[in-house]
Amino acid sequence: MENYPSTDSTEIMAENSVSDTEYEDTNGITKAEMIAILKDVFKLMNSLIKESERATAIIAGARLDVDLERLLKHVLVKHTGSSDPLFDSDRAIGTFSAKIALSYRLGLIDAGFEHALQLVRKIRNDFAHQLDEETFASIRQKPRLVELVSWARKSSVFESAVQLFSKTEKSTEHLEFTAVISCMVTELVGGIKAMKKIHIPNPLGHDAPPQGAQMLLTADQYVEASIRLFLDNNVLFRGMHFMLELHDNELQLTRLPTTQSGKHNVWRYSFSIPKHGNMSKEVKRVTALIKRDVISG
Repeated sequence: MENYPSTDSTEIMAENSVSDTEYEDTNGITKAEMIAILKDVFKLMNSLIKESERATAIIAGARLDVDLERLLKHVLVKHTGSSDPLFDSDRAIGTFSAKIALSYRLGLIDAGFEHALQLVRKIRNDFAHQLDEETFASIRQKPRLVELVSWARKSSVFESAVQLFSKTEKSTEHLEFTAVISCMVTELVGGIKAMKKIHIPNPLGHDAPPQGAQMLLTADQYVEASIRLFLDNNVLFRGMHFMLELHDNELQLTRLPTTQSGKHNVWRYSFSIPKHGNMSKEVKRVTALIKRDVISG
Protein backbone atom coordinates (compact mmCIF):
# COMPACT_ATOMS: atom_id res chain seq x y z
CA MET A 1 0.00 0.00 0.00
CA GLU A 2 1.30 3.43 -0.97
CA ASN A 3 2.39 5.64 1.92
CA TYR A 4 1.33 9.18 1.03
CA PRO A 5 1.65 12.09 3.49
CA SER A 6 -1.46 13.31 5.27
CA THR A 7 -2.89 16.80 4.86
CA ASP A 8 -1.61 17.71 8.31
CA SER A 9 1.94 16.64 7.51
CA THR A 10 2.00 18.61 4.25
CA GLU A 11 0.81 21.74 6.08
CA ILE A 12 3.43 21.29 8.80
CA MET A 13 6.14 20.86 6.17
CA ALA A 14 4.94 24.02 4.40
CA GLU A 15 5.27 25.99 7.65
CA ASN A 16 8.69 24.53 8.44
CA SER A 17 10.00 25.20 4.91
CA VAL A 18 9.84 28.98 5.25
CA SER A 19 12.31 30.81 7.48
CA ASP A 20 11.36 34.05 9.21
CA THR A 21 13.39 36.23 6.84
CA GLU A 22 13.68 34.29 3.58
CA TYR A 23 10.70 35.84 1.83
CA GLU A 24 9.80 38.84 3.98
CA ASP A 25 10.42 42.11 2.07
CA THR A 26 13.11 40.72 -0.27
CA ASN A 27 10.69 38.99 -2.68
CA GLY A 28 7.63 41.08 -1.92
CA ILE A 29 5.96 38.04 -0.35
CA THR A 30 5.26 37.70 3.35
CA LYS A 31 5.98 34.53 5.30
CA ALA A 32 2.25 33.86 5.69
CA GLU A 33 1.70 34.21 1.93
CA MET A 34 4.58 31.86 1.18
CA ILE A 35 3.27 29.23 3.59
CA ALA A 36 -0.14 29.41 1.88
CA ILE A 37 1.53 28.96 -1.51
CA LEU A 38 3.51 25.94 -0.30
CA LYS A 39 0.42 24.31 1.19
CA ASP A 40 -1.25 24.45 -2.23
CA VAL A 41 1.95 23.31 -3.97
CA PHE A 42 2.39 20.26 -1.71
CA LYS A 43 -1.29 19.45 -2.22
CA LEU A 44 -0.65 19.53 -5.98
CA MET A 45 2.40 17.29 -5.53
CA ASN A 46 0.38 14.83 -3.48
CA SER A 47 -2.00 14.58 -6.42
CA LEU A 48 0.72 14.30 -9.08
CA ILE A 49 2.73 11.62 -7.29
CA LYS A 50 -0.30 9.31 -7.23
CA GLU A 51 -0.58 9.40 -11.03
CA SER A 52 1.30 7.34 -13.60
CA GLU A 53 4.49 8.92 -14.94
CA ARG A 54 2.74 9.72 -18.23
CA ALA A 55 -0.16 11.43 -16.48
CA THR A 56 2.21 13.29 -14.14
CA ALA A 57 4.20 14.71 -17.06
CA ILE A 58 1.10 15.80 -18.98
CA ILE A 59 -0.74 17.30 -15.98
CA ALA A 60 2.42 19.07 -14.78
CA GLY A 61 2.93 20.64 -18.20
CA ALA A 62 -0.69 21.81 -18.26
CA ARG A 63 -0.39 23.35 -14.78
CA LEU A 64 2.77 25.28 -15.70
CA ASP A 65 1.13 26.45 -18.94
CA VAL A 66 -1.80 27.87 -16.94
CA ASP A 67 0.43 29.50 -14.32
CA LEU A 68 2.62 31.15 -16.99
CA GLU A 69 -0.48 32.57 -18.66
CA ARG A 70 -1.74 33.88 -15.32
CA LEU A 71 1.62 35.55 -14.69
CA LEU A 72 1.64 37.19 -18.14
CA LYS A 73 -1.93 38.45 -17.76
CA HIS A 74 -1.01 39.78 -14.33
CA VAL A 75 1.83 42.00 -15.60
CA LEU A 76 0.38 43.05 -18.98
CA VAL A 77 -2.10 45.89 -19.47
CA LYS A 78 -5.56 44.56 -18.71
CA HIS A 79 -7.76 43.69 -21.68
CA THR A 80 -10.84 45.92 -21.75
CA GLY A 81 -13.21 43.50 -23.51
CA SER A 82 -15.37 40.79 -22.03
CA SER A 83 -12.90 38.06 -23.00
CA ASP A 84 -9.17 38.18 -23.72
CA PRO A 85 -8.27 36.33 -26.95
CA LEU A 86 -4.54 37.06 -26.67
CA PHE A 87 -3.70 33.59 -25.41
CA ASP A 88 -6.22 31.60 -27.46
CA SER A 89 -4.72 28.38 -28.81
CA ASP A 90 -4.77 29.68 -32.40
CA ARG A 91 -2.80 32.81 -31.51
CA ALA A 92 0.96 33.20 -31.83
CA ILE A 93 1.50 33.24 -28.06
CA GLY A 94 -1.16 30.68 -27.26
CA THR A 95 1.31 27.79 -26.96
CA PHE A 96 3.27 26.69 -23.91
CA SER A 97 6.54 27.29 -25.77
CA ALA A 98 5.58 30.84 -26.75
CA LYS A 99 4.50 31.71 -23.21
CA ILE A 100 7.87 30.51 -21.90
CA ALA A 101 9.74 32.57 -24.50
CA LEU A 102 7.62 35.68 -23.91
CA SER A 103 8.04 35.45 -20.14
CA TYR A 104 11.81 35.31 -20.61
CA ARG A 105 11.94 38.17 -23.12
CA LEU A 106 9.85 40.34 -20.79
CA GLY A 107 12.28 39.64 -17.95
CA LEU A 108 9.75 37.77 -15.82
CA ILE A 109 11.93 34.65 -15.61
CA ASP A 110 15.69 34.25 -15.92
CA ALA A 111 17.59 32.15 -18.46
CA GLY A 112 17.91 29.17 -16.12
CA PHE A 113 14.18 29.06 -15.41
CA GLU A 114 13.40 29.48 -19.11
CA HIS A 115 15.63 26.51 -19.99
CA ALA A 116 14.12 24.38 -17.23
CA LEU A 117 10.57 25.13 -18.42
CA GLN A 118 11.53 24.22 -21.98
CA LEU A 119 12.87 20.88 -20.70
CA VAL A 120 9.56 20.16 -18.95
CA ARG A 121 7.73 21.11 -22.15
CA LYS A 122 9.82 18.59 -24.14
CA ILE A 123 9.21 15.88 -21.55
CA ARG A 124 5.49 16.63 -21.59
CA ASN A 125 5.40 16.42 -25.40
CA ASP A 126 7.25 13.10 -25.46
CA PHE A 127 4.90 11.52 -22.92
CA ALA A 128 1.87 12.89 -24.75
CA HIS A 129 2.88 11.77 -28.25
CA GLN A 130 5.08 8.67 -27.88
CA LEU A 131 3.22 5.46 -28.55
CA ASP A 132 5.87 3.40 -26.77
CA GLU A 133 5.96 3.32 -22.99
CA GLU A 134 7.96 6.34 -21.80
CA THR A 135 9.47 6.76 -18.32
CA PHE A 136 11.42 9.45 -16.52
CA ALA A 137 14.36 7.01 -16.39
CA SER A 138 14.46 6.43 -20.17
CA ILE A 139 17.49 7.30 -22.27
CA ARG A 140 15.67 10.34 -23.66
CA GLN A 141 14.29 11.72 -20.37
CA LYS A 142 17.00 10.94 -17.78
CA PRO A 143 19.50 13.61 -18.98
CA ARG A 144 16.72 16.20 -18.99
CA LEU A 145 15.70 15.21 -15.47
CA VAL A 146 19.31 15.49 -14.26
CA GLU A 147 19.39 19.08 -15.57
CA LEU A 148 16.05 19.87 -13.96
CA VAL A 149 17.12 18.50 -10.58
CA SER A 150 20.34 20.52 -10.75
CA TRP A 151 18.24 23.67 -11.34
CA ALA A 152 15.66 22.85 -8.65
CA ARG A 153 18.19 22.06 -5.91
CA LYS A 154 18.87 25.82 -5.66
CA SER A 155 15.43 26.13 -4.05
CA SER A 156 14.74 24.95 -0.50
CA VAL A 157 11.34 23.77 -1.75
CA PHE A 158 12.96 20.89 -3.63
CA GLU A 159 14.49 19.19 -0.57
CA SER A 160 11.30 19.75 1.43
CA ALA A 161 9.22 18.14 -1.31
CA VAL A 162 11.55 15.15 -1.65
CA GLN A 163 11.59 14.63 2.11
CA LEU A 164 7.81 14.91 2.38
CA PHE A 165 7.14 12.26 -0.28
CA SER A 166 10.20 10.04 0.21
CA LYS A 167 8.17 7.17 1.71
CA THR A 168 6.02 6.63 -1.36
CA GLU A 169 6.78 3.62 -3.52
CA LYS A 170 7.20 5.68 -6.68
CA SER A 171 10.50 5.68 -8.57
CA THR A 172 13.20 8.15 -7.60
CA GLU A 173 12.83 9.80 -11.01
CA HIS A 174 9.08 10.23 -10.57
CA LEU A 175 9.61 11.78 -7.14
CA GLU A 176 12.34 14.12 -8.39
CA PHE A 177 10.30 15.28 -11.39
CA THR A 178 7.31 16.04 -9.18
CA ALA A 179 9.53 17.94 -6.73
CA VAL A 180 10.92 19.99 -9.65
CA ILE A 181 7.37 20.91 -10.66
CA SER A 182 6.69 21.99 -7.08
CA CYS A 183 9.63 24.42 -7.28
CA MET A 184 8.40 25.82 -10.60
CA VAL A 185 4.82 26.32 -9.46
CA THR A 186 6.07 27.99 -6.27
CA GLU A 187 8.13 30.44 -8.34
CA LEU A 188 5.28 31.28 -10.72
CA VAL A 189 2.54 31.65 -8.11
CA GLY A 190 4.90 33.72 -5.98
CA GLY A 191 5.63 35.90 -8.99
CA ILE A 192 1.92 36.53 -9.53
CA LYS A 193 1.70 37.81 -5.94
CA ALA A 194 4.94 39.80 -5.95
CA MET A 195 5.25 41.30 -9.43
CA LYS A 196 3.61 44.52 -10.53
CA LYS A 197 2.32 45.45 -13.95
CA ILE A 198 4.91 46.39 -16.57
CA HIS A 199 5.57 50.11 -16.14
CA ILE A 200 5.50 52.17 -19.35
CA PRO A 201 5.00 55.76 -18.10
CA ASN A 202 4.40 57.37 -21.49
CA PRO A 203 3.05 54.94 -24.10
CA LEU A 204 3.16 56.14 -27.70
CA GLY A 205 0.00 57.64 -29.19
CA HIS A 206 -2.50 60.37 -28.43
CA ASP A 207 -5.04 58.69 -26.17
CA ALA A 208 -5.65 59.78 -22.62
CA PRO A 209 -3.89 57.73 -19.92
CA PRO A 210 -5.94 54.51 -19.78
CA GLN A 211 -8.17 53.69 -16.84
CA GLY A 212 -5.94 52.28 -14.14
CA ALA A 213 -2.85 54.12 -15.41
CA GLN A 214 -2.65 55.94 -12.07
CA MET A 215 -1.85 52.53 -10.57
CA LEU A 216 1.28 52.35 -12.78
CA LEU A 217 2.39 55.99 -12.47
CA THR A 218 3.13 58.24 -9.54
CA ALA A 219 0.54 60.92 -8.81
CA ASP A 220 2.80 63.60 -10.32
CA GLN A 221 3.37 61.55 -13.49
CA TYR A 222 -0.32 60.87 -13.95
CA VAL A 223 -1.29 64.54 -13.44
CA GLU A 224 1.45 65.75 -15.80
CA ALA A 225 0.48 63.31 -18.57
CA SER A 226 -3.20 64.23 -18.25
CA ILE A 227 -2.60 68.01 -18.20
CA ARG A 228 -0.26 67.85 -21.20
CA LEU A 229 -2.87 65.91 -23.12
CA PHE A 230 -5.54 68.46 -22.14
CA LEU A 231 -3.42 71.40 -23.33
CA ASP A 232 -2.32 69.73 -26.57
CA ASN A 233 -5.80 68.65 -27.66
CA ASN A 234 -7.91 71.67 -26.65
CA VAL A 235 -8.59 74.08 -29.54
CA LEU A 236 -8.80 76.99 -27.10
CA PHE A 237 -5.06 76.69 -26.52
CA ARG A 238 -4.02 76.32 -30.16
CA GLY A 239 -0.88 78.35 -30.88
CA MET A 240 -0.06 78.72 -27.20
CA HIS A 241 3.05 77.24 -25.63
CA PHE A 242 3.19 76.06 -22.05
CA MET A 243 5.74 74.76 -19.59
CA LEU A 244 4.72 72.42 -16.77
CA GLU A 245 6.53 71.88 -13.49
CA LEU A 246 5.31 69.54 -10.75
CA HIS A 247 6.67 69.15 -7.26
CA ASP A 248 5.15 67.96 -3.97
CA ASN A 249 1.57 67.88 -5.27
CA GLU A 250 1.82 71.38 -6.76
CA LEU A 251 1.55 72.19 -10.46
CA GLN A 252 3.10 75.35 -11.91
CA LEU A 253 1.83 76.22 -15.38
CA THR A 254 3.69 78.86 -17.40
CA ARG A 255 2.35 80.26 -20.67
CA LEU A 256 5.38 81.21 -22.73
CA PRO A 257 5.30 84.45 -24.76
CA THR A 258 4.82 84.15 -28.52
CA THR A 259 6.80 87.36 -29.18
CA GLN A 260 9.97 88.86 -27.76
CA SER A 261 8.01 91.65 -26.09
CA GLY A 262 5.41 89.28 -24.69
CA LYS A 263 5.22 88.34 -21.04
CA HIS A 264 5.03 85.09 -19.16
CA ASN A 265 1.87 84.11 -17.39
CA VAL A 266 2.31 81.84 -14.39
CA TRP A 267 -0.40 79.97 -12.48
CA ARG A 268 -0.02 77.56 -9.61
CA TYR A 269 -2.41 74.79 -8.62
CA SER A 270 -2.35 72.39 -5.71
CA PHE A 271 -3.77 68.92 -6.08
CA SER A 272 -4.46 66.23 -3.52
CA ILE A 273 -4.16 62.47 -3.77
CA PRO A 274 -7.54 60.85 -3.05
CA LYS A 275 -7.69 58.20 -0.35
CA HIS A 276 -8.43 55.44 -2.88
CA GLY A 277 -5.83 56.65 -5.38
CA ASN A 278 -8.21 57.61 -8.24
CA MET A 279 -6.79 60.83 -9.67
CA SER A 280 -9.25 61.35 -12.54
CA LYS A 281 -11.64 63.64 -10.58
CA GLU A 282 -8.73 65.69 -9.26
CA VAL A 283 -7.34 66.10 -12.79
CA LYS A 284 -10.76 67.22 -14.03
CA ARG A 285 -10.93 69.86 -11.28
CA VAL A 286 -7.46 71.22 -12.09
CA THR A 287 -8.08 71.32 -15.86
CA ALA A 288 -11.27 73.35 -15.27
CA LEU A 289 -9.24 75.89 -13.27
CA ILE A 290 -6.58 76.03 -16.00
CA LYS A 291 -9.22 76.66 -18.67
CA ARG A 292 -10.72 79.49 -16.61
CA ASP A 293 -7.40 81.16 -15.83
CA VAL A 294 -5.80 80.90 -19.29
CA ILE A 295 -8.89 82.22 -21.07
CA SER A 296 -9.22 85.15 -18.65
CA GLY A 297 -5.56 85.89 -19.30
